[in-house]
Amino acid sequence: MWLHDDCSDAWWQDFGVSMEQSALMALSRMPKLRSEVLAVSPLSLACPFCKVGPRLDCANTAGGFAVVHVARIKKAATLDSLNASRAARKRDR
Repeated sequence: MWLHDDCSDAWWQDFGVSMEQSALMALSRMPKLRSEVLAVSPLSLACPFCKVGPRLDCANTAGGFAVVHVARIKKAATLDSLNASRAARKRDR
């Protein structure tokens, strides 16, 4: 038999916990997603197009926005795929 036959959403009151506590308990039971490999930031690499070093923007616009060349982003994506394949090979061992 149900404690609340009217199917109310206040089931958590029957256990003597607040709604916030019940939400925290539900969140603590959720599986944690974890990345096996950290993504490579384009700013951590030297730009192959303009030869600027790591941690520096390729250029800045008149409005103050940073410019990062596509070649630098593609280089980071290539390293990401290499790291992911290495992690997969290491996991399969």
